[in-house]
Amino acid sequence: MKRTRVFPVVPPLLAAAALMLGACNGPSETDDPADTADTDVSDTDVVDTDVADTDLSDTDAPDTDLGDTDTSDTDGVDTDVVDTDVSDTDALDTDVSDTDVVDTDVSDTDIAMTVNYAFITSTPYNGNLGGLAGADQKCQDAADAASLPGTYVALLSTNGVDATSRLGSAAGWVRPDGKFVASDVADLNDGLNYYPLRVNEFGGTVVKRLVWTGDSAGTSNCADWTDSLGTGIFPQLGEASAIGFGYRNHVTISGCAANQPLMCFGVDHTLTLEPPEPVTGRIAFLSQAFPVGGGLAAADAQCQLEADNAGIGGGRTFLAALATTTASIRSRFDTNGLPWVRVDGVPLAPTAAAFFDDDYWQTAANMLADGSQYGGSPRVWSGAQDMDSVGLNTCGNWTATTGQANISDAMVNTALLDVPASMQMLECNLTFAGLLCMEE
Repeated sequence: MKRTRVFPVVPPLLAAAALMLGACNGPSETDDPADTADTDVSDTDVVDTDVADTDLSDTDAPDTDLGDTDTSDTDGVDTDVVDTDVSDTDALDTDVSDTDVVDTDVSDTDIAMTVNYAFITSTPYNGNLGGLAGADQKCQDAADAASLPGTYVALLSTNGVDATSRLGSAAGWVRPDGKFVASDVADLNDGLNYYPLRVNEFGGTVVKRLVWTGDSAGTSNCADWTDSLGTGIFPQLGEASAIGFGYRNHVTISGCAANQPLMCFGVDHTLTLEPPEPVTGRIAFLSQAFPVGGGLAAADAQCQLEADNAGIGGGRTFLAALATTTASIRSRFDTNGLPWVRVDGVPLAPTAAAFFDDDYWQTAANMLADGSQYGGSPRVWSGAQDMDSVGLNTCGNWTATTGQANISDAMVNTALLDVPASMQMLECNLTFAGLLCMEE
């Protein structure tokens, strides 16, 4: 497979803007544009039609010279057939050795026009999508409207067809904003996404979280996506903001009349995308199951022990993201320090403050201390309804096995943080929920 670097990505809309800017930056006419054998080395003709131009300093806007060896021109649109200029900044240039914004060289590592994009449609639909063919066309129409190149299919299952089998040999997906989604179909099946798919074809954040999936290859769909009512049908939906299995298997609903968006994946390229460069920051990870008892000290001790055993604890102090009846989760951490990152260096939020303030994390803390994918319960203890509130239900400040405590799946399976703990509750004597462990 072709190896392609992921960052930076030049979104198609930005590239188009660069083309327009380049076309508008030609200088003004101050000389006779009709010379047929012009040897003037200082003219600034707007249109120069010389067939043997030896002018080394002209700034002609459109240059039609067929043998131009001009090494310093800044033409807005350069149409030289043989362009040996290695230092120009033309907006649109087929020179394969420069660093133009838009480059048509098919052997370099630019990926703006050669990746598989994946996105959530900005338009929602009821369950009658016109079958798989109709759903694919809706994805293609959305991509075309956003000038995303390539061929697209909807990530939908039908009776006997699993969604990811529809991607064929395609591999390597990024969002329209350049964020790395997944390496291949195997990672998609295992929920090993770097970032949630939570943007539409234009790169905007998707507010509506549920998406049609029908996963898996069974009858949990709207009559193979031809039924707009779905009486007696309970179709499967995924969640746009999810990391892990929840992006495809989040919930079932009754009927097919609700309007939900689609997940769309490009299928033209088989790529090996290099992961994002790790970001320096404070590490956050998910712990193994934490049996309540011993208070905050016991929770903190489990976080530290798992970090030490994984070889990431040296010189670092880890605390559990738990609220008590007198202190919020935020109050346990310094929001002026480095941002929190997963063990693989992917940032959960751009800054430490944004981790607590933003409605969405950039991705979820879905890794254990050793960097492996979290495979436990999609529930972690939290004790509060949000990051800023003191605890409501905390199992006696994490000392008692009676009563109930607030839990969250937003910290595990999704990147949604507007109501991280919601009103979900778990009995304090149950032992399958873990902790969100964060470097102090």
